[in-house]
Amino acid sequence: MIVCLCEGVNDTKLRSAIEDGADTVRALCRRTKAGTHCGMCKCDIRSMLRERRATHGNATPQVMAAK
Repeated sequence: MIVCLCEGVNDTKLRSAIEDGADTVRALCRRTKAGTHCGMCKCDIRSMLRERRATHGNATPQVMAAK
């Protein structure tokens, strides 16, 4: 599903960036370019980060892999 219409960024690309360690909206925007034009998708990006934190806690993917 396309999350950022302006930059054509889909949820798969965003989830991949989250798994690679982008753990803030700013980091995701920088890495994927989502949210860098009009910003309407930033609410969806925040929701994706909240969802990940709810299922995995605050641990970053690198910390989780080390366990």
